[in-house]
Amino acid sequence: MKQRPDKGILHEIFVCLHLQRQLLPNMELRFWRTKRGDEVDFVIVKNRKPIPIEVKSDIKAPQIPSGLAKFLHAYPECKQAYVFNENLNGEVKVNNAIVQFKTLNKAEQIEELQEVSDT
Repeated sequence: MKQRPDKGILHEIFVCLHLQRQLLPNMELRFWRTKRGDEVDFVIVKNRKPIPIEVKSDIKAPQIPSGLAKFLHAYPECKQAYVFNENLNGEVKVNNAIVQFKTLNKAEQIEELQEVSDT
């Protein structure tokens, strides 16, 4: 997998499929893009509260992707965000949000996303 030039899109599809399977009736799966080209791969909206999700194949340190940083600046009410990746776990606080770095295999467990968005 590491040698594939399309591994980034494959990882995004993997996360998307896991997120779609677990959506509840009061949840929507969207994406975010500005006219300037800033983007976030997925945004789960539950009860009108956004939870941005980025998928990055190769990250070595818990650095916030630029599109996610701009999303969190544009939506200061956002309390939680996720970056799914190949091998990094941890969390970083950005403004009012906790950004959690999780490995791709955790994409099948969005119970945390559901709990966080209820607050």
